[in-house]
Amino acid sequence: MGVLVEHYGGLGEITGVPLELVENSHVGGSVLHYPGKVAVSGERVVVSDSGHHRVLVMDKEGRVVEVVGEGKAGYKDGGFSEAQFNNPQGVCVVGDKMFVCDTDNNRVRCVDLVEKQVSTVVGTGALGMDKEGGKQGVEQEISSPWDICHVEQGDGSGLLVAMAGSHQVWLYCLTDIPWWKKVTYTQGTMVRVVGSGMEENRNNSYPHKAGLAQPSGISLDEDWIYLADSESSTVRKVNRKDGAVKNLCGGERDPTNLFAYGDVDGDGMAAKLQHPLGVAVGGEGQVYIADSYNHKVKVVEGSKASVSRLVGGVAGDDGTTQLCEPGGLCVDGDKLYVADTNNHCVKVVDLGTGVMQRWNIVMMDVVDSTEKTVISNHTMGEQQGTLTITARLCLGEGSKLNAEAPSSWSLAVDRPDWQCQPKGRVESDVLTIPVTHPAMSAGQVATVELSGKVYICTAEGLCMVRTVKHVARVTVGGGGVNLDLGELLA
Repeated sequence: MGVLVEHYGGLGEITGVPLELVENSHVGGSVLHYPGKVAVSGERVVVSDSGHHRVLVMDKEGRVVEVVGEGKAGYKDGGFSEAQFNNPQGVCVVGDKMFVCDTDNNRVRCVDLVEKQVSTVVGTGALGMDKEGGKQGVEQEISSPWDICHVEQGDGSGLLVAMAGSHQVWLYCLTDIPWWKKVTYTQGTMVRVVGSGMEENRNNSYPHKAGLAQPSGISLDEDWIYLADSESSTVRKVNRKDGAVKNLCGGERDPTNLFAYGDVDGDGMAAKLQHPLGVAVGGEGQVYIADSYNHKVKVVEGSKASVSRLVGGVAGDDGTTQLCEPGGLCVDGDKLYVADTNNHCVKVVDLGTGVMQRWNIVMMDVVDSTEKTVISNHTMGEQQGTLTITARLCLGEGSKLNAEAPSSWSLAVDRPDWQCQPKGRVESDVLTIPVTHPAMSAGQVATVELSGKVYICTAEGLCMVRTVKHVARVTVGGGGVNLDLGELLA
């Protein structure tokens, strides 16, 4: 993967600073860690929080409504809180399903936003060497999928994937789908549709003979598929009628020269880019480019493909004019969402005025919360006295309580003659709560309900809130003055 892998591999080894987390507070971009891509669908805004190995789903006000992924690098299907990703990048929404390029797992994942489940639709986990494809999705090895978009062709539907590792574009068939050269691909298969697999800047009327170089961004309109071809520092366009691959801007005519980069405005090939990672299409045919290493967003307009700066230019973050290696773009009406990767935030550009602002994210406390209810049975003695309830948080290696947020517990007992402190702060890994009670008769039952809301920061800098409820059914008889509820967050 050359420069791309070396660059992002290095980024993945950087440890973030623990986040300040305050309940229902505005935390701006600090909740993100190297966000790679952004997508908008209806009222949903989706961001791949790549450095935290998760995906966030927000509304248009920036309120996070779903956190998808545990927040640890790994691979696991399942519910939102247990699923694992490894450096997720491209995201797109199709109805109530979201598809994610799980880049370092060499897979494409499906997120069911109704059932709240994550599954795998493409990839075996192995870094694929296959340049052709054609197998069923979960049987097909692929190589570093970096971006994804939904395509409808004829009466069929699929997902186009910018496959950076194999220098190609692949198609996952959501249905049977008619394609170029009168070919129809079968539902569930994953197949190469553009690119020979040679790392080149080679345009060709035959899509399989064209050469791409680490395509890392993909978008489309009715006529063209646009590719941010990062290693050739070009944007390429693919004709949706026949697959012919052409240059839109950047690069040069020698297909073997991958060093024709720079920062020059101009028409078509006279313009110069440096390692573009994202591309998006505007409502009037403009093409927006995340010109990553130039720290800019550029726009391509008109029949001459005239390239000019839209925002950015100096690496930094003053909130309104600067970017730092932006990686993803999405147009939504008169707004352009920018994944400002190395500034750990999303910015929004008003396309009417050109004004850019940091997009505030509201991390509601219910979002990262993993609600866990445990029910257990215990015994106690008949004598009047004190029952001592103990529980351990089990925060996990390297994790600690967030000192800036109020972790708390509450205790409820269904017997009015039992006395206890009803609530308190969680200040250590062990909770000890005494409960006084009168003499009890054998066979009587009391129900004790301990609830906790715990704000945690991991060693990787990911902060979250976890909630837990433990319901203990205590039967009189058999002795015992201690009630051990075990590990609450395990």
